[in-house]
Amino acid sequence: MSVDEPNIASPILVTGATGRHGGTGRAVARSLISKGFRVRALVRQRDHRAEAVAAEGAEVVVGDYANYGSLLDALDGVRSAYFCYPVGAGIAEAAGLFATAGKERGLRRIVDRSRLEANVGMGGCVSPQPSPIPKIHQSQWIAGFLFLRSNRRPNKINGLVS
Repeated sequence: MSVDEPNIASPILVTGATGRHGGTGRAVARSLISKGFRVRALVRQRDHRAEAVAAEGAEVVVGDYANYGSLLDALDGVRSAYFCYPVGAGIAEAAGLFATAGKERGLRRIVDRSRLEANVGMGGCVSPQPSPIPKIHQSQWIAGFLFLRSNRRPNKINGLVS
């Protein structure tokens, strides 16, 4: 198995799997499970939505982007992760903690569901922040930039930093 191929034996961490913010995390979790991948879903609380994800075959862990210890626990043994954060305040901080915890746990790939490209240039170099950038998108751009600079292998989905 090459570095570019997911390791089916290790779980893929999916955030946003309860589907509250656009449902992309839920769709990703379902798709991965249907293809035979092990999915670990990071949820904020054990409730009926988390139980529904567990019933579909995901391992459910409780944690929070603002709790570094819970991120370390959730990322233990994980090589790939799907990061889905709602548009709003706190995304840069959450991305920084997530990327750092991922680096500490040996995470190799982060898929970031973002609306804004962090301008990946040739050879994986990151070009300067686009100017002007609306304030509402600046934190999303920073989050994508943090993932790119964390030495985690970024992916692109629909032309966006992923």
